[in-house]
Amino acid sequence: MNTPPTDSSSYAIELDEQQSQQLLQYATRSGVEISVLPHTRVDGLPVMADIVGSTDEGVLIKPRDTTLGDPISLISVYCEATLCLDGARFLFSTNVIDAHQDGDDIGLEIAKPTHLHVLQRRRHHRRDLRSDTPVRITPDGCENRPALEAALLNISTGGLACRIDQTGADTCRIEHPVTLEFGVADCDEVFRMPAQVCGKTPGAEKGQIILSVEFASGAETEIQRERLSAALYHNLVALTGG
Repeated sequence: MNTPPTDSSSYAIELDEQQSQQLLQYATRSGVEISVLPHTRVDGLPVMADIVGSTDEGVLIKPRDTTLGDPISLISVYCEATLCLDGARFLFSTNVIDAHQDGDDIGLEIAKPTHLHVLQRRRHHRRDLRSDTPVRITPDGCENRPALEAALLNISTGGLACRIDQTGADTCRIEHPVTLEFGVADCDEVFRMPAQVCGKTPGAEKGQIILSVEFASGAETEIQRERLSAALYHNLVALTGG
């Protein structure tokens, strides 16, 4: 599961492949603006471009800045992309797979992502929550101890990624069962899901770890998963067609 740009008051929902492709098709038909930040960009500023078409493997974009430099040098470069549709902000990781320049006319083809993430911001905060959207983690065998606290980064019906301190991460062993407790934006329900840790990566700051956690299977979990799906995706029906 990819980690979206850091933002202490937001998290990203991972869309499934069908929803993602429908949204990309909609963005292509609409010719929306897209922001693409190549990893090699020295000034850290994104390339602003318009979506002008697509291929089987990529999205065709036309940068607005004709002083971009040698576009051929961007081929294979890793990028983070952002586009906005009907007030929603969608994020994905990609790379440049083709480029051309004919005078001032520059064109890039970026790899079509399998999944998009939609950025969510909490509009309402429960009294016991901080500005981050918290995830409370109880490792198996630690039920008599206070739950570990992490910050939600992205989520789907299959699992989530969260940011936690090094001490807490050390308590959560890979492939070890845990119980998660969390909420999502605009939903009053608190979800309690059995899961297991499937990955750890260093966070953006020293002492931070990103945990990738996969929800467990089972009849009880499926009921929770259905409710989670309804909470995550109810406001995307108009864009994705259901």
